[in-house]
Amino acid sequence: MRTGRSCPLNYADYRWHTGKDALCKKYFSHKGTNRPAAVFLTMDILVSASVIILAIAVAVILYYVLKNVIALIVNAVVGVILLFVLNLFHVMTLAGASDLPINGITVLVSAIGGLVGVIIIVVLHLAGVVL
Repeated sequence: MRTGRSCPLNYADYRWHTGKDALCKKYFSHKGTNRPAAVFLTMDILVSASVIILAIAVAVILYYVLKNVIALIVNAVVGVILLFVLNLFHVMTLAGASDLPINGITVLVSAIGGLVGVIIIVVLHLAGVVL
Protein backbone atom coordinates (compact mmCIF):
# COMPACT_ATOMS: atom_id res chain seq x y z
CA MET A 1 0.00 0.00 0.00
CA ARG A 2 1.26 3.45 -0.91
CA THR A 3 1.78 6.03 1.72
CA GLY A 4 1.29 9.71 1.20
CA ARG A 5 -0.72 11.20 -1.61
CA SER A 6 -2.60 8.74 -3.86
CA CYS A 7 -3.55 9.49 -7.41
CA PRO A 8 -6.93 8.87 -8.98
CA LEU A 9 -7.40 6.26 -11.70
CA ASN A 10 -6.87 8.63 -14.58
CA TYR A 11 -5.34 12.00 -15.10
CA ALA A 12 -8.39 13.59 -16.70
CA ASP A 13 -10.56 12.78 -13.67
CA TYR A 14 -7.94 14.24 -11.37
CA ARG A 15 -7.81 17.47 -13.37
CA TRP A 16 -11.58 17.73 -13.41
CA HIS A 17 -11.96 17.19 -9.66
CA THR A 18 -9.09 19.32 -8.46
CA GLY A 19 -8.43 21.82 -11.20
CA LYS A 20 -4.73 21.12 -10.68
CA ASP A 21 -2.68 20.10 -13.66
CA ALA A 22 0.74 18.80 -12.69
CA LEU A 23 0.34 17.13 -9.30
CA CYS A 24 -0.04 13.51 -10.43
CA LYS A 25 1.04 13.83 -14.04
CA LYS A 26 4.05 11.58 -13.48
CA TYR A 27 1.72 8.70 -12.62
CA PHE A 28 -0.12 9.06 -15.88
CA SER A 29 2.79 9.72 -18.22
CA HIS A 30 4.60 6.98 -20.09
CA LYS A 31 8.27 6.33 -19.19
CA GLY A 32 9.08 9.86 -18.14
CA THR A 33 7.53 11.55 -21.18
CA ASN A 34 4.81 14.15 -21.03
CA ARG A 35 2.45 12.09 -23.15
CA PRO A 36 -0.32 10.15 -21.44
CA ALA A 37 0.05 6.39 -21.28
CA ALA A 38 -3.09 5.96 -23.43
CA VAL A 39 -1.26 7.42 -26.45
CA PHE A 40 1.47 4.81 -26.15
CA LEU A 41 -1.08 2.04 -25.61
CA THR A 42 -2.79 3.01 -28.86
CA MET A 43 0.58 3.08 -30.64
CA ASP A 44 1.43 -0.36 -29.20
CA ILE A 45 -1.85 -1.75 -30.51
CA LEU A 46 -1.21 -0.27 -33.96
CA VAL A 47 2.32 -1.65 -34.04
CA SER A 48 1.10 -5.09 -32.94
CA ALA A 49 -1.66 -5.11 -35.55
CA SER A 50 0.74 -4.06 -38.31
CA VAL A 51 3.23 -6.76 -37.28
CA ILE A 52 0.47 -9.39 -37.39
CA ILE A 53 -0.67 -8.21 -40.83
CA LEU A 54 2.93 -8.25 -42.07
CA ALA A 55 3.45 -11.79 -40.72
CA ILE A 56 0.31 -13.00 -42.50
CA ALA A 57 1.46 -11.39 -45.75
CA VAL A 58 4.90 -13.03 -45.47
CA ALA A 59 3.26 -16.41 -44.77
CA VAL A 60 1.04 -16.12 -47.85
CA ILE A 61 3.99 -15.12 -50.05
CA LEU A 62 6.10 -18.00 -48.72
CA TYR A 63 3.25 -20.43 -49.38
CA TYR A 64 3.00 -19.45 -53.04
CA VAL A 65 6.79 -19.35 -53.52
CA LEU A 66 7.29 -22.77 -51.93
CA LYS A 67 4.38 -24.16 -53.91
CA ASN A 68 6.13 -23.07 -57.12
CA VAL A 69 9.59 -24.11 -55.89
CA ILE A 70 8.46 -27.71 -55.45
CA ALA A 71 7.25 -27.78 -59.06
CA LEU A 72 10.57 -26.30 -60.22
CA ILE A 73 12.55 -28.88 -58.25
CA VAL A 74 10.54 -31.72 -59.78
CA ASN A 75 11.07 -30.23 -63.24
CA ALA A 76 14.83 -29.96 -62.63
CA VAL A 77 15.12 -33.55 -61.40
CA VAL A 78 13.17 -34.82 -64.42
CA GLY A 79 15.45 -32.84 -66.76
CA VAL A 80 18.69 -34.14 -65.25
CA ILE A 81 17.41 -37.74 -65.17
CA LEU A 82 16.31 -37.46 -68.81
CA LEU A 83 19.76 -36.16 -69.77
CA PHE A 84 21.40 -39.20 -68.18
CA VAL A 85 18.83 -41.63 -69.68
CA LEU A 86 19.47 -40.26 -73.17
CA ASN A 87 23.16 -41.05 -72.75
CA LEU A 88 22.58 -44.36 -71.00
CA PHE A 89 20.57 -45.79 -73.90
CA HIS A 90 22.60 -43.98 -76.60
CA VAL A 91 19.50 -42.36 -78.08
CA MET A 92 21.52 -39.76 -79.95
CA THR A 93 23.22 -42.45 -82.07
CA LEU A 94 19.81 -43.14 -83.64
CA ALA A 95 19.89 -39.59 -85.00
CA GLY A 96 23.44 -40.08 -86.28
CA ALA A 97 25.19 -38.03 -83.59
CA SER A 98 27.43 -38.81 -80.67
CA ASP A 99 26.16 -38.93 -77.11
CA LEU A 100 25.37 -35.70 -75.34
CA PRO A 101 28.30 -34.30 -73.41
CA ILE A 102 27.57 -34.25 -69.70
CA ASN A 103 29.33 -31.25 -68.23
CA GLY A 104 28.42 -28.36 -65.98
CA ILE A 105 26.66 -26.35 -68.68
CA THR A 106 24.44 -29.18 -69.92
CA VAL A 107 23.51 -30.22 -66.38
CA LEU A 108 22.76 -26.60 -65.48
CA VAL A 109 20.61 -26.05 -68.59
CA SER A 110 18.70 -29.29 -67.99
CA ALA A 111 18.26 -28.49 -64.29
CA ILE A 112 16.95 -24.99 -64.95
CA GLY A 113 14.93 -25.84 -68.05
CA GLY A 114 13.81 -29.34 -67.15
CA LEU A 115 12.32 -31.18 -70.12
CA VAL A 116 12.45 -28.04 -72.27
CA GLY A 117 16.12 -27.59 -71.36
CA VAL A 118 16.94 -31.14 -72.46
CA ILE A 119 15.12 -30.59 -75.77
CA ILE A 120 17.15 -27.40 -76.31
CA ILE A 121 20.39 -29.31 -75.57
CA VAL A 122 19.44 -32.05 -78.03
CA VAL A 123 18.55 -29.56 -80.77
CA LEU A 124 21.78 -27.61 -80.24
CA HIS A 125 23.80 -30.85 -80.25
CA LEU A 126 22.17 -32.00 -83.49
CA ALA A 127 22.87 -28.56 -85.01
CA GLY A 128 26.54 -28.95 -84.12
CA VAL A 129 26.72 -26.35 -81.34
CA VAL A 130 29.19 -27.48 -78.68
CA LEU A 131 28.12 -26.78 -75.14
